[in-house]
Parts: sequence; C-alpha cells; structure tokens
Amino acid sequence: MSTERRIIATAENEFEAEMLCGVLTEAGIESSMELANTGVAGRFGGGGTRDIYVREEDLERAREALSQTGEPGDPDGQAG
Repeated sequence: MSTERRIIATAENEFEAEMLCGVLTEAGIESSMELANTGVAGRFGGGGTRDIYVREEDLERAREALSQTGEPGDPDGQAG
C-alpha cells in the first residue's frame, strides 16, 4: 500500500476545502488539506487556496466522488 499523497483538487478557500474533504470522507476516502503556496497574504490571512490531498491508490475513486457532486476543484487530477 502506497503512502504517496497526490493533489486531487485545489479549493479557493478553507470553506470550499472543507466541503471537498467532506465529499471524500462520505465516499470513504481519507483526505487532507494544506495551504497552497499563495505567498504572504495567504499564509497570514484567513483566506488562501488549499490543496486537497488523497493517497495515490485512492486517486481514481476520489476523482469519481468529486465528479458526481459537481463540486469545484480539479477532479481530473491535473493539479498534481
């Protein structure tokens, strides 16, 4: 089992990231979010984009889960 993580989506803000992670959790997929490299404003402000990560072996299931909801992000996995 691989522990490699891949970016499945990039959310515009923390609220959107929480929604995307919730969709993945409901699908039984473990996910995490990290602040994207957005510079000083994103690091010290309340906003900033978040990258959503899943384990590499969950990538296809995660794409399917996100595509069924119509949620924003990058369900085609082009970000990572």
